[in-house]
This record gives sequence, structure tokens and C-alpha cells, in this order.
Amino acid sequence: MIKVMFHIICLSVLLNISFFAHAKVVKIANGEWPPYTSSKLRHGGFLTHIVKEAFETQGYTVQFSYLSWNRGFEMTRLGFFDSTIGWTRTEEREKHFFFSEPIFNKSTSVFQLKNKPISWLHNTDLGQYRVGGVVGYTYGIDELEKQGEVKVLRSPSLEKSYRMLMLNRLDAVLSNTLAGLEIIKQLGLTHKIEANPKLFAERDYHIIFSKKSPQNDALVEAFNRGLAELKMQGKLEEYIRASARGDYKM
Repeated sequence: MIKVMFHIICLSVLLNISFFAHAKVVKIANGEWPPYTSSKLRHGGFLTHIVKEAFETQGYTVQFSYLSWNRGFEMTRLGFFDSTIGWTRTEEREKHFFFSEPIFNKSTSVFQLKNKPISWLHNTDLGQYRVGGVVGYTYGIDELEKQGEVKVLRSPSLEKSYRMLMLNRLDAVLSNTLAGLEIIKQLGLTHKIEANPKLFAERDYHIIFSKKSPQNDALVEAFNRGLAELKMQGKLEEYIRASARGDYKM
């Protein structure tokens, strides 16, 4: 009896080893960016939901780790993670990452105090203002920043930037429109802060893959195939509408 049990245990161990040796796993650095991604939202928010399901259609298991965006970006660049979620394309990022097909296109807005609105005709006009942003984020004005025509004062978080705006240490804050409005709501500042009615920019968002990940080529192809399947099934629009209704809130 003992001998039989020993053989059963050995067989079970071997099967488990075989399974994990052949399991397709992708490790993704994620972060707090409601309503797109958050550990406090159902399915991690609709962007996390899309990414997870796109990989699962191709037989992958997804492991998300929630970190600060800057730390997650750097650890992915160094190869500790295969990928990180929700980034726009820049020349500097293309040196270190492969980009997926665009997942969605969203707007960037200039947020301001309701009693101190700002105005600009060209992006260079923002140089006269104290403009805030978040560490690790770009806003489509990289060249203007390099040339010193516009200076973006970056904080560790969007919440910190809004608090600086409230203290009159900033004149405006750049943010993805939906994410910016969500954070204002969470901070209880909807009566104080607003998005300027003039749209600042529209940009595509991607999942990006570290060039140091040994499986980057396979992951890019798998994700793009899975994303195409979700689009054909109408799930992207379904999840975006669900997020707008508040269905991802706990």
C-alpha cells in the first residue's frame, strides 16, 4: 500500500512539473490608473480585463503585479516583467520596448481651477504657465520639453499634482481625460477643478513588451491575435460601455 502511494505521489509531482514547464505565463507590471486599471476595480478595470482576456484566448495565464508606474516601467525595461500596460508610443520608449497594436484611443486634457481658467492657442503657449504632470508619463510635447519651451513639473501621482493645483503651486495639470475626471471625483474636488473645454491631444494606448524578455516576439503576436478576436466579438466596446456605467466598481 505504501509503495502504491509513493508511486502515485511521484506521478503527481512529475505531472505538475510537466504542466508548469509547458504553461504559458506572461508577467505584466500594472498600476493604479482608474477607470482603466486598478486593484480596487472588478477585473482590475476594463483595460486590465481586455489585456487578460486577449492573452487567455491564446492560451496564456496572466500574472499582474501592481506597482508605481515609474517602477513598473523600469522593472519591465530591465526584463523583470514581460510587459507593462497602457502606454503611448514615443521614440525613447521604442528603444527598449515593442508595442502592441493600439488597444484604444483616448484624449488628454488640461485640468484647471474653475476660478482660474487658462487659455492657449499653440502648445508653446503653455510655457507661460506652471504645468503639472506625473513621473514617467509623456504628453505628446516631448520636443517642446527638450527645447525648454514648456516645462512640466512632474509629481509621483496625479493626486499630488491636483493638490499642488489647489495650493496654487500649479496653474494646470495634464492628464488623460477619463482618468483625470475619475481622480477629481475621488478627491471630492469636482466643484473646484475642471477639464478645459479645449482638447489638448488624442493618442493611442498600447501594451508594451520588454526587448529583454526572451518571449517578446511570441507575446506581441499572441496579444495582437487575441485583441483582434475580442474586437471581432465586440467585447472591447462592451467593456468600455460597462466601465462608463460603473460596472467595474466594487
